[in-house]
Amino acid sequence: MPFQIKPNKKETENKTIRFPMPLIQKIENAIQNQDVSFSSFVIQACEYALEKYSTYKTLEKKENDYYHRLLNNLFQYTKEQLSALCGEIPMTLDLFSEILEICVSMEDMDEFFALCDEYPHLSQEHFKSMEKIGEQTELPAISCEIDDVESWNHLCGKIRKKYGPNAI
Repeated sequence: MPFQIKPNKKETENKTIRFPMPLIQKIENAIQNQDVSFSSFVIQACEYALEKYSTYKTLEKKENDYYHRLLNNLFQYTKEQLSALCGEIPMTLDLFSEILEICVSMEDMDEFFALCDEYPHLSQEHFKSMEKIGEQTELPAISCEIDDVESWNHLCGKIRKKYGPNAI
């Protein structure tokens, strides 16, 4: 349940706490035109945070790891990508490919495969386009003059030139 401001409560005990000035301003803005005092709001916010914290603490390790990955991923995606992931807008092939690229860059293969399972038709299209890129890319011949690192860098340069700097 999302945080909801409730009317003032009664039973209290005085405690002294120092708040940073920007936080005070944010709280005052939040309670403006609400029937709630500063203290009551802080108490309610603390109760809400403790409830969520206790829920978070009871998660199994797998769920906890997923929660951390989810939070980390949220900061990697654009607003449009997040909207597609949440089902607010349709998932397009371009968005799907961008999101898979982020998963790979973050080494989040669990999310990568989950997305492939969730969008099998887009997965097929994405991997077909990757195959075409591979077929259309001329690989340099390895000779005495070119070692493996130079070959790889040459290939990556060609792919970036054709498909953009984030293609590989």
